[in-house]
Formats: sequence, structure tokens, C-alpha cells
Amino acid sequence: MATTLTARRLLLQRWAAGRRLLGTAAEASPVGKEAGEDAIYVGKPVSVATRDDTSVAMPMSFKTGSVVGKRFYRDATVRRADDGNGWTIMLDYRTLKTPAKRQLKLHSRTLAMAIAAEWEYQEQDGIRPFTMPLMKLACTALERVPLTRAKIINNLMQRFHQDLVFCRSPADDELTKGVYEKQKEKIDPILDWVNTEFGVKPVVYTSFLGGKQDEHLAKAVETVLKDANDRELASIDAMASAAHSLVIPLAIFRGRLGVEESIELIRLEEDHQVDKWGLVEGGHDVDIADLKVQMSSAVVFLHLSRRHSGVRSYDFNIDATRGIWARVFAPKAAAAPLPVIVYYHGGGFALFSPAIGPFNGVCRRFCSQIGAVVVSVNYRLAPEHRHPAAYDDGVDALRFIDEAGDDVPVDLSSCFLAGESAGGNIVHHPYFGGEERTELELRLEGVAPVVNLQRSNFSWKAFLPVGTTRDHPAAHVTDENAELAEAFPPTMVLVGGFDPLQDWQRRYSDVLRRKGKKVQVAEYPDGFHGFYVFPELPDAGKVLQEMRAFVDSNRAAPKSTTP
Repeated sequence: MATTLTARRLLLQRWAAGRRLLGTAAEASPVGKEAGEDAIYVGKPVSVATRDDTSVAMPMSFKTGSVVGKRFYRDATVRRADDGNGWTIMLDYRTLKTPAKRQLKLHSRTLAMAIAAEWEYQEQDGIRPFTMPLMKLACTALERVPLTRAKIINNLMQRFHQDLVFCRSPADDELTKGVYEKQKEKIDPILDWVNTEFGVKPVVYTSFLGGKQDEHLAKAVETVLKDANDRELASIDAMASAAHSLVIPLAIFRGRLGVEESIELIRLEEDHQVDKWGLVEGGHDVDIADLKVQMSSAVVFLHLSRRHSGVRSYDFNIDATRGIWARVFAPKAAAAPLPVIVYYHGGGFALFSPAIGPFNGVCRRFCSQIGAVVVSVNYRLAPEHRHPAAYDDGVDALRFIDEAGDDVPVDLSSCFLAGESAGGNIVHHPYFGGEERTELELRLEGVAPVVNLQRSNFSWKAFLPVGTTRDHPAAHVTDENAELAEAFPPTMVLVGGFDPLQDWQRRYSDVLRRKGKKVQVAEYPDGFHGFYVFPELPDAGKVLQEMRAFVDSNRAAPKSTTP
């Protein structure tokens, strides 16, 4: 699940066809390369061929986008680097190298798999670099950025003052009035974000030559670029080139914008003209497709390259006899006491643990972007451990946290419970149901991913006491007679437009309101069940922003640290 949606589709297609795609690199017989092609440098094996003494390097023309020769390998695989630090890509038994003949070493196995997928899907008649944007970005980050970092930053800052989002069409011209109105609607929220994020209100201008932004704003933006690592800077530079904007890539980098929103902003004026005068086939449509590839690939590379280096994690036992443990995610440096988020993973009460990639990743993002210590609880699973085992484990975890000390400054008076799917039920209870089948459960059956009636039925049957139905209080909590404690805390409920359980989630929110409880419902029309654990999705970043605002607005007053 940590791979991109595109890469997952490729993997599924290939697995369905019965062919091996990514795994442990295997030694295989080399596939020959015909002479006369643009040279591809292949290290020849010695008398006993091993993966360690063979390699393949792409020619410099790889960077130009031209076809660089016929496919000379059978399989693209990944394996851990020889020094144990990072991952390499294998074309059969050959280690892939960059055009400068440096080993293509990647810190993330997921990124290595995505790039290997690009190699795997090359046709036999030629290797086409323009279909391998992640590979090109990886080479740029490894070779170009370290040598020209200062020049890249300088070029980005020179164009910053003429940024697309700062330019406003005249409001008093009939030809541009429509564009002006769209800019007010779509771009003004981004300008407000710039003001909030950097503490300086940007200048908006109508001159074609641009204007001059406040020096403090420019310095703040430049600091972000200087603090970015080579992979992040390569991504930002690629997006800025495609977008004619630095603000839009920075908004993506900070989680304010997703790909689709960004493309809409970039094409705002041109799309207005297309709506008015029509689309030119072979022109506008090609431009749109090219922009989507450039922006999407850079965003994917950015997400797959991030290490969350400011977050450390460790596991501890809560009750080893019952298999209850937790994984803690904490900032490496924290000066003030931090709120605590206790997270319960999803999986229909019967699957997964905090160590699973998506839940591990989302907790890291909670920690780094919300600014909290996150405790992800491993509870006992059904059907071996039915209701109320998971609830008991969840409560025992809270007791343990309350009694245990930690070397991280923690504010236990600001403790938030969060959960996905079955984990949300443990919190109380966004994953719930009843014997009734709601309209959207039926309408989205076979359409929405992740959850369907069969899986939901299995989860409840495995979890609930034997002989009970989905109207059991553990599942059916939307009853008006459901008891709620006087001190029931403020609640935030995420509702996805493609989640079959959304009717139940809205009923739950309505019950809380009618009982006088404070509840905030965050609607995501394009969201499916558990969508926010996938960082590639545009709405995932918005969820983190809403959660951070919820945590900040509901924190207890900070305790004085004065003796």
C-alpha cells in the first residue's frame, strides 16, 4: 500500500498475467543487445557471474528522452545494497547505474520498486526514457542537484517574484473578467495560505512584468529550499518548471495542495479560454496530458523519497502474555510537552498490526505534521479473540500510557484517540453498522474499494459474540438510546463519498449532536474507506491539516514548566 496507485495497478496487472515483476533479484542469463544502437554500458561477467561484478549504465542521451536501445534484459527487480544502506535495481543480474556510471542507490524500497516497474514495462523494441519520469528524477537528485544546488535555488528565487499565483488579470476588462473571478475563487485561498505559512502577505499585481515580493517572504521561501534534501529539491524544481510557479510546488511540499488542485490552478486561465472557444485536439489535450505526467511523477517521487527523518520510533510491550504492544512515534527533538495521539489500526478486527506499511506511514505523518507523540496500539484479533477483547486491550493501553513515563515531553492532559475502520470502532465507533442495509451500502456495493458487504459481514461475524447480530451494541451505536458519558469529548468524523459506511457515520454524528456533544464532520467527496493512509492521494494532505487544526483547537491549556 505504500507504493503509488499507478505502480500498484502495474503490479496487479503483471501478477495477474502470471509473470514475476518485483522481488529478490535473481541471477539470470543475459539478454543480448544488438550493435549499432546508442551505447548502453554493460559490465561483462567474469568466469563465475555474480550480481556483484556486473552492472549496466544508461548513456547520457537517456536524459534527452530519445530511445536508447532495445530492451536487453528479462526482469527488473530490487535488492538491498551491498553495504546494507539503501536499495538497488537489478536488470537480470546487472546492477543499474546512472548516466554518470554511479550506482543508482535509493533509500526507499518503495521508490526502488516504482522505478523497477518503469523498467519492467519497457517494450522489446526500445527503451523510452520519456516513459520513465521517476528514473529521470532519481538521476537528477543523485547527480545534478548535489553539484548545482546553489544555482537551482537561485534560479527558482529569480522566478519567484513573477510567480503564476501572484499575477492577477484585470477586473475591469470584459475579456479578462471571467479569469479574474476564477482567480479570486481558486487562487486567493492559496495566497491566504502563504500569509499563514510564512507570516507575510504576498503582493498581487496585474503587470505582465511581475512585481516585487516582500524581502522577508522571499527569505522564508529560500530557507525552505535550502533546508530541502536533494530529492525534495529535485521534485520542487521539476514541479516549478512545469507549473511556472514556485508557490504551487511549495504548497504541495507542505501538504496544502494535491495534484488535481494544482493542475487546476496551473491551467486556470487556459481552461477558461478552452471553455469559451473550444479545445484544439492534438494541442490542448496533449498539453494537459503532459502537465499531468510531469506534476504527478514529481509528487510521487517527493512522497516516496521522504524519510520523515525528524521522527524516531520504537516498540514496547504492554502485556506480553496477551500479545499487546504499541509502536511509539516521537519527534527527535521537542522543547515543549506534546499532545498524544493514541491510534488504533484498521483491518476489520481480524487483520493487520501497527507494523503494516500504511499504518506505520500514516502514524509517522501524524507525528511530523501534526506535532504529536503517536502511540499505535496492537490489539488482539478476531476470530480467536472476539468482543470485547479489542476494547479491553484498547483500555489497557490507555492505562499503561497514563502510568508509564517517557523520555519525550508529553502532555497527557491533551490525549486524543484516533482510529481507522475497526480501530475507529474501538475509539467509538465510526466503523459500525446494523442489520439494516443503508442506501449507500447497497448503491456502492461492487463499486467502492476496500469495503463491501461480504467483507463487512465477515468482520462482524468474526468479532461479535457468537449468536449475535449486527444490531449488537458494539456495532449499532447510532441508536437514540445509546448511552454517552457526560464528559464525552469533542469528536471529528471523516466521511468519504465512496465509503459504503458513510450513512452510518452521518447517523453517528447526528446522534452526537442531538445529545449535545461537539462533533466536526469532515467531508471528502472523492474519499473511499481509509483513503487518508495513502499519501499519494490529494485529500490525504487535507486530512492532516484538518486533524492538526482539530488537535490545536481542542488541546488543554499548556501547563506551566516554571518550578
